Amino acid sequence: MDKVAYWLWLTEIFGTGNERLWTAMKCFGEPDTAYWELCRNNHGLKLNQKELSNIKSVSLENCLKLIDVYNSKGFSVTGFSSPEYPDYLRNIYNPPAVLFYKGDIECLNRMPAITIVGARRSSNQSLMIAERISSELAQNGFVIVSGFARGTDIHSHLGAIRAGCPTVCVMGCGLDIDYPKENFIYRDSVLKNGGVFISEYPLGTPPLQQNFPKRNRILSGVSRGVVIVEAGEKSGSLITAELAVEQNREVFCVPPADIYDRRYAGNIRFLRDGAVAVYGYEDIAGYFNPFENDIEEEIPEIDEPEISQEVPENSENSDDSEKTDDLSEFSDIQKEIIRILMQGKTHIDVISDRLGYDVSELVAEITNLEFDDVIQSFPGKIYGLK
Repeated sequence: MDKVAYWLWLTEIFGTGNERLWTAMKCFGEPDTAYWELCRNNHGLKLNQKELSNIKSVSLENCLKLIDVYNSKGFSVTGFSSPEYPDYLRNIYNPPAVLFYKGDIECLNRMPAITIVGARRSSNQSLMIAERISSELAQNGFVIVSGFARGTDIHSHLGAIRAGCPTVCVMGCGLDIDYPKENFIYRDSVLKNGGVFISEYPLGTPPLQQNFPKRNRILSGVSRGVVIVEAGEKSGSLITAELAVEQNREVFCVPPADIYDRRYAGNIRFLRDGAVAVYGYEDIAGYFNPFENDIEEEIPEIDEPEISQEVPENSENSDDSEKTDDLSEFSDIQKEIIRILMQGKTHIDVISDRLGYDVSELVAEITNLEFDDVIQSFPGKIYGLK
């Protein structure tokens, strides 16, 4: 049986976006195991009355029927362990166990994503910037993510659409709800260009105010970084940016033309805290390699005992092979890092993806390699061999 049904069942038991689901998963590991153990009352969890009642009233068969209903209406359901589930989203705190979607969700696994956020009542200048940066990033291999709201969001999506590229709309309501109504004229354009609408909320869920802060962890979680175009001191966009920091994503900010304009107070705050100033799409694209999947096969196997990779003559690291012939003095992780960097400068997120380590696990090893004068850092958490 497809595990999506089990993930859906768990969501029905604990509630959409409830972190208690993941407390349970720490005990059981797999969703089907969790299902059987919870149904048999063979667990040590302290469940509340509502959860106990849900276990008795929600059946797995009904979850399977619900998936069929979604499919019959043109929607799809994916679970946390499904291959099409967005890879980056798996690594955040309290990821959604289930996502409902319409369109090509796998665009998030084929290309790096950038989330664009800003005010619903943005200035015309900010709307122009959002649309232009989104269009240029899309044309350079990035998927544009936003919340399909008025203002900055929809102009970001339109930038990708007008470039003929996919865009991801993360909703704070059920996918069958036309919210906001004026933006749903663009729904077909999103889908025709290979984009997708995603939500953790079931069909029929209205756009309640409390849904959107919870939705924001998905906005930042699916992406490599978040761009703040225009945000006031109490803008909801800052919630997404703060979540991005917690999730170890990069935060970019458009500097205001007028530093005393309160509409950009949020931008200024994050710029003071170290966010990257954006003067064009190049400031974002330079942090990442949008074509990293194209070179995956060129990276040597990390468990090979020796390096026999021949570096191209025109590579700026053309003498790296001489520097890394003997790796016996390095730890296993350090050896793996060096082998990847033999391919050229690489962002730390790419190294993390390739090796399967969290960024936090790599930082100490990379720092030691810098101290040993083996590698050097470049702006934007990019590293290369010396």
